[in-house]
Amino acid sequence: MLSSGRPALVAVLAASAFALDTGSAVACRCEEPSAKVAFRSADSAILGEIVSAEKDGGESDGIIYRIRVDESWKEKLDSSIVVHSSTTCRFEAESGKRYVIFLKRNSEGKLETAMCMGNLAEHKARKVLKFLRSTKPHQRPEKP
Repeated sequence: MLSSGRPALVAVLAASAFALDTGSAVACRCEEPSAKVAFRSADSAILGEIVSAEKDGGESDGIIYRIRVDESWKEKLDSSIVVHSSTTCRFEAESGKRYVIFLKRNSEGKLETAMCMGNLAEHKARKVLKFLRSTKPHQRPEKP
């Protein structure tokens, strides 16, 4: 026999399951990793300035960033790179601002990033930059 509160709880749980199954976007929830964990998980890391941000035009609601790389770690990168970010956990950045960004290469070799990867605006990244600059290899791309 159900108690009087149980049918209400079942109704709430059923409504919640239906809401999650509608295909609507669900906000990204995560805890940002430490600098060490972010660095270990990434294929490369950079300090760079967002030159431009454009919608990718696909179904993923993604953004394509063009970034001027000032410093890089783990992988030698050109002084200008393209980085993709999509899904509900896409990385949001402003043109003209500098960020520490942790990157992964997808199966096609494209650079990608997202929330929950440890990315930070430069003004919030003093400790992360100190850690990154203590690692090797650390490179400053040549300016064209």
